[in-house]
Amino acid sequence: MKKKILTFMLIATIPMASFSGLTKAETTESNQVEEVQGSDNIETSPIIDKTEETKTEEVQQSATGSKSETPKLKGKLKADAPLAIANPQTFVLGTDLTKVDPKTFVSNVANNGVNMKIEYVTKPATNLVGVYSTTVKVTDLSSQAMQTIDVPTTIQFGDTIFTRSGYANEGLSALTLHHGATPYITNTAGVTSGKGVYPITGAARIIYTSSVQSITTDHKVGTPYFSKSARGDDTSNEFCQSFNTPVNVAYGDIISVYTLTGNTPTSLPSTTATSLDGAQSLSTGTHYFEITPTGYKEVMKSSATAKTVTAELGAKVTPKDCVTLPASGTFTVSDTFIQAPDLKKVGTSQVQVEVREQLDSGQYISSTVTSSVTINADTTPPTADTVTQKITKNAAIPAPETFLTNIHDDADDYTSNKINISYVTEPTTTELGARTCQIALTDSAGNVAYKDATYFVGDETTVSNDQYGLRAEPVVIKQSELTGKTATEKETLIRERSNVQGWDIEATKEVSDQVALSSTDIANLPTKASTTENYTVAMSLGNLTTDIAVTVTDDVTFAFNATPDPLNFESTEMIGDEVTIDRTNPNWNIQVKDTRNNGSNWSITATVNGPFKDNSDPDAKQLHNALTYTKGSTETQILDNQAFAFYEGQSNEASIKTIESTKDQGFRMKINPTGVKADAEYQTSITWTLNDTP
Repeated sequence: MKKKILTFMLIATIPMASFSGLTKAETTESNQVEEVQGSDNIETSPIIDKTEETKTEEVQQSATGSKSETPKLKGKLKADAPLAIANPQTFVLGTDLTKVDPKTFVSNVANNGVNMKIEYVTKPATNLVGVYSTTVKVTDLSSQAMQTIDVPTTIQFGDTIFTRSGYANEGLSALTLHHGATPYITNTAGVTSGKGVYPITGAARIIYTSSVQSITTDHKVGTPYFSKSARGDDTSNEFCQSFNTPVNVAYGDIISVYTLTGNTPTSLPSTTATSLDGAQSLSTGTHYFEITPTGYKEVMKSSATAKTVTAELGAKVTPKDCVTLPASGTFTVSDTFIQAPDLKKVGTSQVQVEVREQLDSGQYISSTVTSSVTINADTTPPTADTVTQKITKNAAIPAPETFLTNIHDDADDYTSNKINISYVTEPTTTELGARTCQIALTDSAGNVAYKDATYFVGDETTVSNDQYGLRAEPVVIKQSELTGKTATEKETLIRERSNVQGWDIEATKEVSDQVALSSTDIANLPTKASTTENYTVAMSLGNLTTDIAVTVTDDVTFAFNATPDPLNFESTEMIGDEVTIDRTNPNWNIQVKDTRNNGSNWSITATVNGPFKDNSDPDAKQLHNALTYTKGSTETQILDNQAFAFYEGQSNEASIKTIESTKDQGFRMKINPTGVKADAEYQTSITWTLNDTP
């Protein structure tokens, strides 16, 4: 991450005897300093500091109280700029400054750093937090000009677990985590107001221990691969020297810190703090921390506690039932027991449960919780769910267990036939419909459960789903029964004839009055039928639909009773005048059979299919429009190929209607025989049509 760094003004006065030209304050923009992941170097902020003569020893010097001085220079210095300016630095406790390039402490190096030498004069110790000075010397190798610069250097706690000595508030142990590809821990005093040469508490026993452990393959905190302890009669200097830091660690490892009494309190300072103000205090005893890329994360602060369980014989008990998890932290319980209870035996048994605390590394710490489970005698009856059964009428009564599913008893295993299942009230299969039967489940302890189960009895004309049942028989209806009926009357007729029935299976009741018949299908039933015809009428109940088969038969006759006899006419003499020719059979008639008896009108038409012809001589004269019909005193000429309505009737009780005429009435011929071939036979044909409308 790159940061734009604020640059302060350089105020320097150079004696005229050795230098001239630098007489005013100047402002310059600092070089950008890149903060590298994992570096103990935390932050930079270049400023101009004083210059002084070179010192060679390393000192621990506070930056507060330093005074501005006129820089003392050796060699030649360019008149327009100093050799470099200070670049303040911040590090965490325990940082090894020998691995930090002195160039880090300066910026704006003259000549862009070419042929320039930068070296330490003094470095601050990093075992105590605070603000100190690092002195560097900048030398221009070309001109041999030199400049010494004091650079403010801040030492912060960083990720540190701090423990105070019992004497004079000295620091006993500051365990600082240094991040990087290979993280490591250093131990320093951290803070001090004494010399670290007095006994920590004076007690001749171990009062402090810090250890680093890995997580084992069985998810336990393993044996420490590094551990240091301090006795109360040790000094803090002795303990820090014995620590022999740094100690390489791995992310995911656990560091533990133990303190015996409140005389050596432990705390977690703020990472950017240079004092213990606002630090989080920890209690005495042992604290565990996971080493993570973001610092120390306290773990194992609390643990699961045992919870006793009381249940009946055969009841289900899970590992989660036997522990109470802490309110904080990421804890889970294994799905299986380490040591399981005996749920089939009355009494108390010990159980062991694995509890897991999840770590940031993906690993977890396993612990075992021991509890107890007490099993009492079985007083709970079996349980089961019922299943609705569909039974065919007059079929054998099914076994009672077919009405049940999910049969369970805490103490008895149904599969080993320890639960007795029997009817209290048996179902009946002799009657159609939805009903209930009652079934008893009895376990080996004598506990009884009663279940009311629903069943539905149907036949080959019945359809059903989970909720409803429908039934209707095929129906045959005569045409005459539909003639003249309204839609409502037709529906009533079909309901009665087909015996429409409906049931609400879930409610176990008949609801035939709720069955709906399709009004469209009712309307489509014929008002007449020439032959037997098949129809369907849809009926529905709730979400269930089926069809009623309806056959309509033609029991109504409206037709010619028989094919009319041929209509023959007498022979006539060939004379020059027009003549009328009578029928040879004066009693010729045509009959209609009408069984409808509905008062409707009807008529008969006759169509002469062309002129009379001598079929033996195509060239002979043809007799056009030769047929007449006489009714009373009115004689009507019948035109060839045109329908002639010669009779109109009405349907009544008389089923046979005979249409006949006297000799001088009805059908006759009227022709002029001139040109007609002698001794020839002339013929034509008539189409008779019976109409049910006038």
